Amino acid sequence: MKRELKFAATGLWTWCLVKLSLTAVAGAAGGAEPGDAWLPEGRHPDFVQTNRVDAAAFATLQAEVLVGRLKVHWVPPQGVPREEAKLYLSADAPGRWPARDWRTLDLQEGPGRWEASVPVDRVDVPIVYFVAVGEFQDDRALSEQPPPRMVSPLRVVRPMALGLERPSRVFWPFLDGFEENLTGWRLVSDPSQGFVMERGEPSRNGKWALSLTIPAGKASVTIATTRVRGWQVTQQDASGFSLWLRCERPGGRARFTLFSHLSPVNLLAAPNPMEVEVDEAWRRFDLAFGDFRGLAPGQADLLAVEFLGDGPDRFWVDDLQLLGRWPLE
Repeated sequence: MKRELKFAATGLWTWCLVKLSLTAVAGAAGGAEPGDAWLPEGRHPDFVQTNRVDAAAFATLQAEVLVGRLKVHWVPPQGVPREEAKLYLSADAPGRWPARDWRTLDLQEGPGRWEASVPVDRVDVPIVYFVAVGEFQDDRALSEQPPPRMVSPLRVVRPMALGLERPSRVFWPFLDGFEENLTGWRLVSDPSQGFVMERGEPSRNGKWALSLTIPAGKASVTIATTRVRGWQVTQQDASGFSLWLRCERPGGRARFTLFSHLSPVNLLAAPNPMEVEVDEAWRRFDLAFGDFRGLAPGQADLLAVEFLGDGPDRFWVDDLQLLGRWPLE
């Protein structure tokens, strides 16, 4: 152990240790899955430039269970501003990289390291994670974030295998209210044509809603979200989802499509036949998974919503929730 710590003090030996760890994980296929390990076959979100991945700088990045809590910690190199470091988390089995749902946590200063407590809904669901250092902007979608200056390789933690015996929080059907950021949302329409997706007011609850702009001469805008996860729908036996919508001018409409396997080879699309009318007052819309024909709820990766109106026009979205045996407000 003392020898390894001494080696870790130099960039060369730190790099070697990480490479050996990656090789060991890759060679362990078919054996028992480790509780926390590097994930060499994984894929970062598209905003990450692969030449910014710095294995040596993040050799100390790891997860552990302390007093019934899952924590991720990292000893950063000197000169890294803590306020620019973000922990990115995605709860799901490794894979389906184009449509993973990422959330972020700030790293807090601990004794000799930076750390974050990771909320765990299910101890049997893996969590893929990495740390990025850069100028993260809450009002921009993940695909529109400026490339970080420094990024860790991907790791995967399996809470149960690491020793976490029970979830750290109870299941809650609320998926997003836009109070934190827009990491789980994408503007599908081309922003160079004047389409805008941002956090804005008025909100239905809290401070922020998702605001969408249809420019003059255009008739629709499409967004998508990774917040509706197939594994969560299956494990919680969710029957559908609800969201609140409104528009600036009367006569707006919206339609919905669920997708699975976002690749040219295996792509599945299940449009909902219902087209809803959106007006100037907030209104809740409930959609059942059974109405999205041809796609089992457990396959869901991405929910797309197309808003139709005569530009210039604006739409707002708020309070996305799962529907099931639990009561809503």
